[in-house]
Amino acid sequence: MKIRLRGIDKRYIFIAIFLLVGVSTLLFSLAASPTAHFEAENGTRSANASIASDATASAGQYLKFNASSGAQTCPPYPSVPDANCTGVPPGTSLTPSGSITITTPNVVINARDITGSVIVHAPGAIIRNSKIHSNNIALIQVESGGSLLIEDSELYNVPIAGQPNCHNGLAMGNYTARRIEIRGCENGFETSQDNVVIEDSWVHDLDLDGPSYVFGNEEPHADGVQLNGGASNIRIIHNNIDPV
Repeated sequence: MKIRLRGIDKRYIFIAIFLLVGVSTLLFSLAASPTAHFEAENGTRSANASIASDATASAGQYLKFNASSGAQTCPPYPSVPDANCTGVPPGTSLTPSGSITITTPNVVINARDITGSVIVHAPGAIIRNSKIHSNNIALIQVESGGSLLIEDSELYNVPIAGQPNCHNGLAMGNYTARRIEIRGCENGFETSQDNVVIEDSWVHDLDLDGPSYVFGNEEPHADGVQLNGGASNIRIIHNNIDPV
């Protein structure tokens, strides 16, 4: 049996068949292979990424990207915070600075190398990715009326012959500290006022020789976290405190 198509140009029939076949092939290809996937087995990990475990991934691990702020992540217990997840993230470029007194609310200090101390008188202060170092009595002190969030930073003593080492790394209250490394002072954290959170931080190699700011020529009374009676709402979560 023959079918005659009257009034239709054969060229249009050919084009329609061509388009139909092409679209069918494209849809079939997309259904069979919706994405292309390439997995790199080698490479260099930057400071903004970490290795995490996943039994379903190649070699049982995958690359986990940290928050855009550059925040690090400390592995959960039974691992403890150490040099791999506390302090200033590797590769951070720091701007030198002298001592800072904060009197304006909501000040943000980021990526500073501070020789001296930071005194906080205003609420909402933030310090990130910074180093604070000297032999001042306190490297950071939050006064009444002030509050502070400090993350991914290092506080350490710089000894001067014949002078006391720093007494407190971070004092007094109304602060949250995450992934902080403190070393060389007589005390790591001091909590004489309310509302303190200390989390994922590493306190080590405290001053055991003196002389002490407070006790004169006596040996220092070193404390990783100094808790003074009367303060409330103090939370100490997943830290590594090793005074020696």
